[in-house]
Amino acid sequence: MRATNFAWTALRLVTGLYFLATGLLITTSLVFHVGRPPAQPTLRATVFDNALHASGFMDPLLALNFIVGGGALLLARTAPFGLVMLAPTVTVIVAFNMVLAGLVPWALFVAAVWLALAWRYRSGFASLFNWTPRPAPAG
Repeated sequence: MRATNFAWTALRLVTGLYFLATGLLITTSLVFHVGRPPAQPTLRATVFDNALHASGFMDPLLALNFIVGGGALLLARTAPFGLVMLAPTVTVIVAFNMVLAGLVPWALFVAAVWLALAWRYRSGFASLFNWTPRPAPAG
């Protein structure tokens, strides 16, 4: 395996494991009521984070998204699907960290990793952009 292939594989696996582990951690917290969400660095971030937790809707949704998307990243064949699953969440993570938390370096890092992986697996997205409908069968 060439060094560049090894680096891409390592980046994909580390990213997948990060999201999978985060999803499992959220699930464990929801099921067993252990642990607390991490403290946010600003008041605006804390208020937004508390509102999401209080809704009772976002945590299970995020956990499912992280588990499915992160798990899909663990296999090269399903990596494009994992990236598509994680795209909305990564967008919110980046915006949250840039606008509310003031963690611009972290936001740029998350965006750069996702964009690098999306570029690496761009051939897997081709069918999303060049789909042509087939005529409906007669009858």
